[in-house]
Amino acid sequence: MRASGAFLNLGSLSVAEQATAQAAINTLDLAISNVAQVRGDLGAFQNRMVFSLSNQENSEENVTQSESGIRDADFAMEVGEFTTAQILSQSSTALLAQANALPQNAVTLLG
Repeated sequence: MRASGAFLNLGSLSVAEQATAQAAINTLDLAISNVAQVRGDLGAFQNRMVFSLSNQENSEENVTQSESGIRDADFAMEVGEFTTAQILSQSSTALLAQANALPQNAVTLLG
């Protein structure tokens, strides 16, 4: 909708006589109504844009949080697997050390 002065026929208004003044008032009332309609349309459009922007920002934040949660879970899983592998390695080393000590203990007892 256009709301310029020329489009609303405001350039030819005259208040020189009572009849033309009443016509000018009617034209101004119509122009005010048209401007109010345009303002309402623009306000509704602005509200839709603000809502869309807010919705996009929320979606972006949700995706970022989901990605962070996935990365954190993967990191926690990897740390758990690494810790398990370390415990197994240390247990194997301790078992080998004890197995290697058995012949020496036997020699000590016999000797």
